[in-house]
Amino acid sequence: EIAQCLVGSEMCIRDRRIGILTFHNANNYGAVLQAYCLQETLRRIGFDVEIVDYRNPLIESRMHPFSFSEFLYHPFLFVFRVLRFFPSYKHRATNFNKFRTEFLVLSKRYTAINLRTAPYNYFIIGSDQVWNPILTDGPDLVYWGQYCSKQSEIIGYAISSGVKELFDSHCFLDVSKWLSCFNRIGVREKRLEEFVNKHGYEATVVLDPTLMANPCILESITPKRIVEYPYVLVYAVGKNSNLMQIAKKKAAILNAEIVVVAPCNRSTRNTYEKAKIIDASVPELLSLIKYAECVVCVSFHGTALSLVFRKTFISVNGGNIERVSEVLTQLGLTDRIVSDDNLPENDIDYDKVTSQLNILRKKSLSFLLDSLKNDRE
Repeated sequence: EIAQCLVGSEMCIRDRRIGILTFHNANNYGAVLQAYCLQETLRRIGFDVEIVDYRNPLIESRMHPFSFSEFLYHPFLFVFRVLRFFPSYKHRATNFNKFRTEFLVLSKRYTAINLRTAPYNYFIIGSDQVWNPILTDGPDLVYWGQYCSKQSEIIGYAISSGVKELFDSHCFLDVSKWLSCFNRIGVREKRLEEFVNKHGYEATVVLDPTLMANPCILESITPKRIVEYPYVLVYAVGKNSNLMQIAKKKAAILNAEIVVVAPCNRSTRNTYEKAKIIDASVPELLSLIKYAECVVCVSFHGTALSLVFRKTFISVNGGNIERVSEVLTQLGLTDRIVSDDNLPENDIDYDKVTSQLNILRKKSLSFLLDSLKNDRE
């Protein structure tokens, strides 16, 4: 309904091809879900959309963790790692590849050089941390629009960058030049908005696609309940010393078991002790969140998906909490961020939260669709 109002009858969208440049090939729940939500939001309005199959070399290398060079230089370590981690790696890779095949509309493969020939009227760069030079082995100029066709318009949507200090290095001396190729820039953090503004360009803070999209987009691919008993779901990116302590306390309060989303190997079994570990597919993760009594997470998208499914949740402060805190501040939910086992006592008023979230959704969708109006016609 919002989209129809914003697009208007005069806006012809059938001949507008959109290519989305993002981290679609990472075996990471948030990465593939944000790509899917942005794709589906635009497709359901009527745009011709593809995820551009460009792959950053560093991210691609992490998809293949057992290298021949390691075998040559460290053969015993190589054999040890294969025996210990290959089964869980293979299972996880299969799950993510299946999701990409079934749910993402992928283009043919592109390199940075031949990307200039890609037949899109618009490139949307984002969401995800595509401006984080640690993740991309220095600034990847594809995600700064430097290899897009000069005939295409370039839009940044919900771009993130990691911590502020990353932009203080000599790698970003040409950032003003890179920003000049964007027609519109939407970012995920206030701090990144200020960075863009400081270099003479305008940016707008918008929602990550998982929050911007209509909730029915994720509901439509969520399977039935897969754990029958009451459980607290632990969803973590990286390690956090307080995570299981907080989860155990919440599970005791709710008289529930603990279920952990993680690869199943000896390392995770030692970390999560007697908890049930599920190396979930992407749709299974959505089911686990939807039917949990509570979600305990160290992850931006763990928080975002909890909001989408209107779940009780706790966001554990893992040190880099900025992306989470900005969203929760706007929704009046900063009490859900904890650093120890002093858990929030109040229930979440989801009628109030959803009302505010809808305002932010409308603003973000308005930014996106206004950016796709072809002013050249």
